[in-house]
Amino acid sequence: MKRFQVVTYSDDIGTDEHMDFDGLQSAIKEAKKYRKREQYAAIYDNFFKIAIVVFGNPATPVFTDNIKIVTLR
Repeated sequence: MKRFQVVTYSDDIGTDEHMDFDGLQSAIKEAKKYRKREQYAAIYDNFFKIAIVVFGNPATPVFTDNIKIVTLR
């Protein structure tokens, strides 16, 4: 299993898991591709068990409550 996974969210579809990546920069680049189609994109870090929001509202209920949500900025 690779360390980083791209996860997106939209009101019509809900949560959608996408590709896994070894590097954070590659995952961020992939997540940004969804900006026009999705409302939210984050990178889930399997090692630290956190989600890094690339765009969208960090308060969007995409992950379970035990996952820490941080922003990319």
